[in-house]
Amino acid sequence: MSINKIEMQDSNGNIYYPHTDSSVVKHGDSTVDEKLEEISEKANEAFQSASNGKAVIKNAITGVDPKVTIPTDATFAQLATAINQIKTGVNTDDATAIAEQILAGMTAYVKGVKITGTMPNRSGDTVFVANHGDAMVVEVQSDDTRMGNLTVPNSYGVTGYINNTTKIKMQLWGLIPSNIAAGQCIGQYPGYGTGQMYGTFTSDADAVAGDMLSGKTAYVKGNKVTGSIPIVNPDYGDQIYSSQIAVGPYSGDPNALHVYLSVDFGDAYYKGVRWVRSYQPDLIPSNILNGKTIMGVLGSAISGKRFASGTVYSSDTTTFHTGQKETSRTVPYVTVNGLGFTPSIIILTHATGSALGGLTLYRGDMNLFSSYPDAKIIVCNTIAEMRDDADTATYRLTFNAYVNSSGFQLPVYGRTFTYNWIAIE
Repeated sequence: MSINKIEMQDSNGNIYYPHTDSSVVKHGDSTVDEKLEEISEKANEAFQSASNGKAVIKNAITGVDPKVTIPTDATFAQLATAINQIKTGVNTDDATAIAEQILAGMTAYVKGVKITGTMPNRSGDTVFVANHGDAMVVEVQSDDTRMGNLTVPNSYGVTGYINNTTKIKMQLWGLIPSNIAAGQCIGQYPGYGTGQMYGTFTSDADAVAGDMLSGKTAYVKGNKVTGSIPIVNPDYGDQIYSSQIAVGPYSGDPNALHVYLSVDFGDAYYKGVRWVRSYQPDLIPSNILNGKTIMGVLGSAISGKRFASGTVYSSDTTTFHTGQKETSRTVPYVTVNGLGFTPSIIILTHATGSALGGLTLYRGDMNLFSSYPDAKIIVCNTIAEMRDDADTATYRLTFNAYVNSSGFQLPVYGRTFTYNWIAIE
């Protein structure tokens, strides 16, 4: 067991240990060990008190300004630095604003007190400041006879915040266009914006309703006149029929040929009309001689008769009416399409040159039998001379036989033969 001993030191620095235990050596009423323990307890109490004091200071700092950062085991020096980081407000003791002088809904501090504003915000509003009995024209400027000054009292007691979006309105008796000479400007100087009023006093005007478009108005001698000329809004489907167009005399000048047209529009305004359209169904290329142009249409008509020719393969059989009786026969036939004209003569012959191929002849002006005027087709089984077995039949242009501008379908003698054909207009 170790024994705490008392250590002694002389003036020369020499250390001595007397043969006495610290636990038995007295210091006043206590032993040396008891005194040492008391001193240790006092030191611990002082340390704990200092720690508690730091915590109180730290809480006070963050309570004023939570944004201040303080180390966990801050020293007093660090606490002093943190105190200097506290941001405090501005002293408002010298502020003088009142609620009526602050915009409504906005807040401010005056002498340490938070104030909510009550001043109306007139931004973007239209504000009337005077009625017709309060606005006064007080003078015409002596240096410029074109302008006058207005005195406008705030007769409505308008208050609030006003900026460049606020419109100020007042009533000025007699300030209406009909009291101002036509063309004269009241308000903003011409050319500097759109805030002008132009006069409509029109003592020298002479227009009447029939001189103006329907629905449009104008002032004549101080009176408002509404136009009566009808407005027509034609569309692409509108047209002027040929019966409404009068054709003037042919000019007769070979160097400047013209056709004069007169259109009866009546008393109306045709809005947006730059052309007069007349339906002329016969103004087509096929009605104009080939190479000639009429009204911009290039002709394609050929002088004389048109014709077409080709080869065609005969089909199996179908039924045709015979020429002189109310009977029918089932025979081969040919069909040709796409002629573009109605032929008056059609001739079909066997393409191989064999006499047995037969011949078919159609003539539109032919009348073989008075009782059957539509018997216009002759079919022969051979075109050879002096054959005893020659067979000739006539057929009517009815039932399955036809001839028109699209083509023709006619009976033939040979089945599945190739035929040469020619059709003449």
